[in-house]
Amino acid sequence: MGNPIVDVLARKVDEDLVLIEEMMAMVPEGKGEWGPDWPSASGEAAFSLDRLAGHLVEACAGLCACFLRLHGDRLAHFEALKARVIAGEEPPLVLIAACRAHIAEGFAVTSDGDLSGLIVTYFSPKGEPILETLLANWKHVNHHAHQLFLYLKLLGVPVSTQHLYRFKTRE
Repeated sequence: MGNPIVDVLARKVDEDLVLIEEMMAMVPEGKGEWGPDWPSASGEAAFSLDRLAGHLVEACAGLCACFLRLHGDRLAHFEALKARVIAGEEPPLVLIAACRAHIAEGFAVTSDGDLSGLIVTYFSPKGEPILETLLANWKHVNHHAHQLFLYLKLLGVPVSTQHLYRFKTRE
């Protein structure tokens, strides 16, 4: 019988992370400090590409944190990744790849039945189902993936919808 819900989630999250890695690799050399010339909602300058890449790493680490909360005993080694992300000394593509591997591991030890289990987080101190937390974190990752897509478009990088979604083809 397996875990069809977890399997679908794992496949889709991994697909999105691959697309993010592909887009991050398309950032033109020397454009890390570039950001659009418009203020954010808080009035601060918009993220630079370097800051956006770092924030994408943090967002991916949020997914890892969900699994660490759910399976702390089995995934205690995720703490080492957390320390690497906080240190921020490695290139974002390296850290996203590490997060991607950890996320796959998290899904591998998660069952469909686990998805209704409650976890406590900074945003939900009373606890909420792991599925809700995973979906919120996935939404956060995808929000910033779309932001990266827009930045690449503004820089004239030839990105298309296929950099956001994998099109299914007939075989």
